[in-house]
Amino acid sequence: MNKQFNINELQLKYLELETLLDITNELNSFENVSVLLQEILIKSCAVLNASSGLILMQNNNSDLFQIEAEFNIDVEALKGIIFNKKKGFFNEVNQNRKPLNIQIANDNFLARTNCTYGLIAPLLDKKDLVGVIVLFDKESRAGISPFDDSDTNMLSAIASQAGVAYNNIKLMENIKEAKTFNDNIMQSIVTGVFTTNLMGEISHVNRAAAAIINLEREMVIGNHYDYVFESNEIINQLISKCEEVLATISETQIQIDCNGKSTSVNISVSPLLNDLNEPIGSVVAMEDLSNLDKLKSTFKKYVSKQIVDQLLENEEMLNLGGQEQEATILFSDIRGFTSMSETMSPTDVVETLNDYFNLMIEIIFKYNGTLDKIIGDALMVIYGAPNSTDKDTENAVLTAIEMQEKLIEFNQLRIINSKLPITIGIGINRGKVISGNIGSRQQMNFTVIGDSVNLASRLCSVAASDEIIVSDAVWKQVKDNKLFKGKKLSPVKVKGKVKPIQIKEILYHRPAFHYEQAFEKIEAFLITHLPTKYTYHTIHHIRDVVEQAEKIAKKEKMSKAECPKQK
Repeated sequence: MNKQFNINELQLKYLELETLLDITNELNSFENVSVLLQEILIKSCAVLNASSGLILMQNNNSDLFQIEAEFNIDVEALKGIIFNKKKGFFNEVNQNRKPLNIQIANDNFLARTNCTYGLIAPLLDKKDLVGVIVLFDKESRAGISPFDDSDTNMLSAIASQAGVAYNNIKLMENIKEAKTFNDNIMQSIVTGVFTTNLMGEISHVNRAAAAIINLEREMVIGNHYDYVFESNEIINQLISKCEEVLATISETQIQIDCNGKSTSVNISVSPLLNDLNEPIGSVVAMEDLSNLDKLKSTFKKYVSKQIVDQLLENEEMLNLGGQEQEATILFSDIRGFTSMSETMSPTDVVETLNDYFNLMIEIIFKYNGTLDKIIGDALMVIYGAPNSTDKDTENAVLTAIEMQEKLIEFNQLRIINSKLPITIGIGINRGKVISGNIGSRQQMNFTVIGDSVNLASRLCSVAASDEIIVSDAVWKQVKDNKLFKGKKLSPVKVKGKVKPIQIKEILYHRPAFHYEQAFEKIEAFLITHLPTKYTYHTIHHIRDVVEQAEKIAKKEKMSKAECPKQK
């Protein structure tokens, strides 16, 4: 009898182990925590003939537990209950880390379920309690019965395997979450980043890098960097050198060509190391400079090139304040433009000013002038701030001369096109100024202020149309230069000065009117608009006819009175 009992016991143990193995294999096949917990509960109820059950898991941020899986139980009856690991059955399970067989009526948490018996097993993460499995009322032929020791052992074994499966899935979810987080960060970085492994194959590339090298990520991942950058040897050299010396290698402002797209970039290549500080590849960062170049180009349309370059090189220039220094200031102003604009449409006024400013500002930048501001139809230009050279005053005078000379050519085209000519007066002075950022923290302008600036403005007012008036301080700096010729003028009284100011007029070459351009314009008009009954002869042909007629008259010794007159 004893032998038979032992055989039955062994058969029961074998059945339990087989069941547990099946459950373990199934639990390890799940990849989602919520699905896993629901399956754990259903398997536990089925194996132990429990009528119902639930699984409570700890909230990550507190000691409270919440229902994550339920089977055949009225969850609404438990609504409002706060499950705390320091109270009720939780406290005992938390302290002992062992299954607990209880009478439901004796527990304040579970009494609302209207069940009679309960079997509770802990779900552990190493030694920490992360959840519990609660089964209610074992069903048998005799009806509802309490759970016995074999049930307790079985649920303990299931909970142990379930804890392992749960921790594995949580670990995988955390890894996936971390990978997704890192990928999102990498994709959001505006700097292009890609990594290579020890074989030189590109293992990761972010969106910015794919855009810089002008290739889809699928075309890059898994390929050797030599192949991807075969037309950009400098990148391959940088990666190879980094692999050799195991140190960060950088290059700035290099031009790369990728699949028909040319891009200026800064490149940095660093060794990629594992936890043991062993090299496992390289990480390459590429900063696309095209947007910066575009920003600089756009910025220079509003601020002088010199200011932009200095701001990018020296951020301290963004601070309010100034310093005293020598500078040369040029003012130019269109004469009579207010009255002229009254006869023009607003569109013509804007078009005229834009054409004029395009021509003048190009000359200003040619001689390294800093365009301080446009004041209506006037220009204020600085030479010597923020950068100063020995040729500042000379460049200011050269600018003024070329502005006047180019304006003559500009006016010729305006006259040919039946537009009014523009004339300007220019005044130049040199002296001490305060240069720096003037304004508020929200908006500021780099400018120069001081008495020397005011005098330059006054000299511009003194200058007549087509004149360049300079102060004695300017003339002293350029008088030894044979390029410049000056004409002494009578001293002038200007506002803000007690004594009259000594001035000179800078003389310059005034280009003659180009009649050929006018003739071409007339000829083009006649060819287009002359009625068909008339024959058009070019001006050159008419000139030839007149010259030949004069020669014949001279040969025949005819007087002007004898020549036939045109009617």
